Formats: sequence, C-alpha cells, structure tokens
Amino acid sequence: TVLYTAYGVWMDGVIASWKPDIILCQAALVKTFMVSEIAKRRNIPVVYNTYAEVHDLQMGVNKHLDEAGRKKYWTYFLSLSSMVIGMDNCSVGPLMYLPPERVKVFYDTCDYQSYQIKISETTEELRESFSLPHGTFLVAMMGAFHYRKGHDQLIKAISILKRQGHDVGAIIVGGPVGLQKWQDLAKEENVADRIYFFQDFYEEKKIRLYRCVDGYCNLSNSPRSCGLDLALLEAMSCALPIIVYDNGALPSAVPGQGNGFLVKTGDILGVAETVLKMSLLT
Repeated sequence: TVLYTAYGVWMDGVIASWKPDIILCQAALVKTFMVSEIAKRRNIPVVYNTYAEVHDLQMGVNKHLDEAGRKKYWTYFLSLSSMVIGMDNCSVGPLMYLPPERVKVFYDTCDYQSYQIKISETTEELRESFSLPHGTFLVAMMGAFHYRKGHDQLIKAISILKRQGHDVGAIIVGGPVGLQKWQDLAKEENVADRIYFFQDFYEEKKIRLYRCVDGYCNLSNSPRSCGLDLALLEAMSCALPIIVYDNGALPSAVPGQGNGFLVKTGDILGVAETVLKMSLLT
C-alpha cells in the first residue's frame, strides 16, 4: 500500500527500491494519478479503492469540469488501474466510465458476532450508565458531525415530535470535532433535554448503547452516502429497526422494508412521522 508522503520522481524511487507486485491506492486523487503513471511505466498493476470523488459533482476536479471534461478526465484516470473497488454507492462513479468487469463492488465489513454477544445488564441499567431516561423512545445515529450526515434533520424531527407531545428522543454519536453546532441547534429547537450527544465511542460502548435504544437512523443526504456503511451494519447486527433515506444505496438496507423504513431524502416531517410510527410498533 502506498502511503503518500511525496510526489513524482521521489515516488518513482520508492517503487524502484521496493519493487511491489501490486500497488493499492485508497482514493482517485492527484497523487494517485502520479503513482499510477509511474507504475504503468514499470508494468506494476494498480488497484483503486474509490470513495465518492468520481461521481460527487461537489468534490475535487468535478467542481471545475463540465460533463465532457469529466468523461475525458475519469475515463483516462480510471483506465490507468487494473481494477477499481468501491463500496456499493461509491462504485457508481467508476461504473460510469469503466466496463463492469473492471469494477468490483464490496460492502463494509462488520464483526456481526461481536455485536450479538449477550450482555448481563438490563436495558434500564444500560440506560443509567449512559445517563439516559428510562421510558423515552430513543433512536440513535452515529457518524461524523457533518451536515451531510443529517444530524440536524434528526434534531428537527425530534423537535416536531416534542411539540406534538410525544416522549421521543435521539442519541447522536460523533467524532472529536464539530459537536458545538449541533448542541446549539438542539437548544434553538428546544430539544436539548431529549437529544443526547456522545463522542468517540469504542466498540464495547457502541454495543452497550445499541442494546438500550429502540431504533437507528441513517439520514445521509449527499452523494457521498455509502449505503451499507459500518455503523448501519452494526446497528442492524443488534436487531435494531432502522430508518434510512432513499439516497444512494441506502434503500438496499431495507429490502421490502421488512426491517425498517424508507423516507424521502430531506423530508424532516417524514422522519418525524416515521420515528413516531416506529415507536408505536415497538
């Protein structure tokens, strides 16, 4: 695996010294381009693991190219690889420019067994350990504190339900940065008393949290949504019913909607109505 630390000629020296059998590139970016050109001269196969940079028009070079320019750029760039791999929704871009046999679709990996272990604590004990209310219907959402994750839309949906008099709340778990804006929004929406924020959960804490909540949401609302992502699979492994947007590959998580609900992307009222429906069925 090439860990990009320099450009051009220097990387050629690295490849010449190590003589790799294959090079794996984590994304299709300008450094990938340089490494691929060098690898091509040395007849070394290269595999790209793409994210959303190929199909998201708000990322990277796509912001500066028209449709014809994107086709020229990505067809050449992706053709430098021997194979492109990508998660379900992230494989959409490469499939626009390469024949299907050159693109391998994979799904995020989840240690299902670890999320199905028995826990001796009761739901009440688990909730107490997280300082969560006992009787409130709680849905969880996990992901970086970015707008594209849809945390703001869940907060507003809970606000609607509070105004309607329903005892419903949400737990939002994110990373080390970006929390303040969501705490401020919860105050603005008058739901600071029923939105519970956490940061940087390790595996054991995630398992314990999932065992004391009533449902899980994935409200990713940009083209970067990766469908069956790790957090969603982990929640499903704990047998939680789910709510997802009809965005990207997310609908594949609820085939026939037997294990959850599908909501139109960006429909905050629809999210509120679906959380309420879920609470009545649980």
